[in-house]
Amino acid sequence: MKPGDHLIAVDSLHTHHGVYMGAGRVAQYGAEKGKRNARVEIVGLETFAAGRRVKVLDSPAAFGPDEILRRVESRLGEYAYSVVCNNCEQFVNWCRTGRHESRQVDRVMERTASVSTKIAARLAAKVFAKVVVRSGGKLAARTVMRAASPWLLIADIAQLGTEMAVSQCGTDKEQAERTAQVVGLGASVGIGAAVAGPFGLIAGAGLWFVGELAGKCLTDARRTLSPLVRRCSG
Repeated sequence: MKPGDHLIAVDSLHTHHGVYMGAGRVAQYGAEKGKRNARVEIVGLETFAAGRRVKVLDSPAAFGPDEILRRVESRLGEYAYSVVCNNCEQFVNWCRTGRHESRQVDRVMERTASVSTKIAARLAAKVFAKVVVRSGGKLAARTVMRAASPWLLIADIAQLGTEMAVSQCGTDKEQAERTAQVVGLGASVGIGAAVAGPFGLIAGAGLWFVGELAGKCLTDARRTLSPLVRRCSG
């Protein structure tokens, strides 16, 4: 470990981020699981780990070690923690790259947006199906409803779970995202085809792409607003 390194403490359900300060010390925002009144502080490596496996995350830094440590020290004692807008990963990324971002939050919000899009699509399909039935197209209506199957939501769960699992293995974040996208698209297409045939395959792929777009838009909006929230709350 070298000063300025991005450390993560990992267990099966949670990943905690910190900056290695040298001499067995780690800067963190928030502390071991269950502790309240989270603030930016420097603790020992064992305290940071809290019984979890600790490793160095191989992520590029925009600043040298001295500047990273200076940025950490500039926020010591800060008491404005927020799981969504100002968490430990966002703190570490800001110190090392200047970007106030959290991959974990981004992915959860993207999948939430994707799920919301699919729910909205199913509601729209119901309305469309009623119109088709009135026109005498009962078979077409059933096909539309099957294509907008709620089972498609499983694809989002699979995609999010895959990215989190692959990331915890130390895989590059872009590669983890690509792997998860392959799983998500494959699951959407497979489920769509299974429940509604060729039309469902097309619908599954289409809803996946629309969901990804909705998720990216939500992520961009959150990234724009979260630094403002941090400044106001601080």
